[in-house]
Amino acid sequence: MSSFFQPQDLLASGPVIVVSLVAILVLVVEALKDKTETATCALSLGGFVVAFVWALADFSRTGTAYGGMLTTGGYASFFAMVFCAAGALTVMLSRSYIARQGIAHGEYYALMLFAVAGMMLMAGAADLIILFLGLELMSISFYICTAARDEQ
Repeated sequence: MSSFFQPQDLLASGPVIVVSLVAILVLVVEALKDKTETATCALSLGGFVVAFVWALADFSRTGTAYGGMLTTGGYASFFAMVFCAAGALTVMLSRSYIARQGIAHGEYYALMLFAVAGMMLMAGAADLIILFLGLELMSISFYICTAARDEQ
């Protein structure tokens, strides 16, 4: 009888894990320090770059993880790279906008990271529950971003 979780599953789902851990790290940095918008922006960009490189390295190794619930390599890695590039571009291009709108907080970057993690989960989903988890993670992050503008 094989177990559902194998240690190599963590390596296979590396880009999603990297983006999620960087999002948690951004939240911790934001909670512990004041005026960390530049640091959290750089940290989130670094997380996107690491996840992009990891997905690029895993592109040729196709397979499944977590008992066949998540596909890895190939299609999933390609879309992980696309989503990381789009997330990094969004973070870079939105810096001045969020400063003007008064929402220049680390939470914005964490929400972008979580949204990209949800997109990566949806791209690699081989089971309906993973697809649903990815959709919920992405949509809740976008809902919060929509409502994040401070009233002047």
